[in-house]
Amino acid sequence: MVDFIGPTGNTQNLNQIDATKRARESKTEEARESREARDTVEISEEAINLAQAEQAAKEAAQALAENEGITLSSDQNRLNELA
Repeated sequence: MVDFIGPTGNTQNLNQIDATKRARESKTEEARESREARDTVEISEEAINLAQAEQAAKEAAQALAENEGITLSSDQNRLNELA
């Protein structure tokens, strides 16, 4: 005669599968949170200065293009003597 296997055998397997699934989801969420915390970027002072210099150069070029009477030289008299 064969013994009857009740629903407890299947339930135990499902509980184990659910526990494993919850553990994986928890680890995945922890990994995601730690990744987000490390996704910060620090810009060096040199890079900031370079970006500011590039912006100043663009503004100067635009001003020179719009008004041909202005110059980059701070010594206008000396520049006039050369011309």
